[in-house]
Amino acid sequence: MRCIGIDPGLYGACCVLDIDIRNLDKSFVIVDDNYYYPFWNYIENIEFYDFVTLVEKKTFARRKNRKVEKEYKIIDVLHFEKFLKEKQPNIVFLEGVHSMPTDAHNSAFHFGMVYGQIKTVILLNKIKLQEIPINWKIKLINFIYNYNFLLLEDKEETPYNTKEFNLKLAQRIITDLFKKENAFIQKKKHHNRADSLLIAFVGLIALFSISSNKAKRI
Repeated sequence: MRCIGIDPGLYGACCVLDIDIRNLDKSFVIVDDNYYYPFWNYIENIEFYDFVTLVEKKTFARRKNRKVEKEYKIIDVLHFEKFLKEKQPNIVFLEGVHSMPTDAHNSAFHFGMVYGQIKTVILLNKIKLQEIPINWKIKLINFIYNYNFLLLEDKEETPYNTKEFNLKLAQRIITDLFKKENAFIQKKKHHNRADSLLIAFVGLIALFSISSNKAKRI
């Protein structure tokens, strides 16, 4: 099984996770009184994709017959579509975002346009899409804390709402849970990759949750 987690945005990223599901249903774990298949023990491969951007020029008419030309960055949707067709994911987890009252009108509109491009490409290629609520980090932290709190051992030193925290948590998930070498998330500029991995992890938590009755039959 192949899934992709997406942190949307001009400088966003995608995390590709390959999971061997052949023996996944042979065991389960209990986390905070909920039952899950331990998908993190069956990760076969991890890849990352950074969005490629293009520069688009637009001309605006102003007063006194003046015209102003501005440059905007947009996502290379053809490159993104090629990536999706090459990877052929079974499901995509996309962070569900929205504008904030403090956002500038131009930036909010531009981000919404980029988000729409990403979502449109996914849907046009008939790939199963699951939007992850914007408060996904709270669910993730609760799950990790109840499963292996050592992954959050420096939570007090690094507030959970920072890019640095996301980087550290993603690094530990790769090395401590997935048991893989981390060659992807090593620098501060990789925070979008970290977010895409965490978004994929939250999506998989929901996907591989099971009922208590099903767990008793294992």
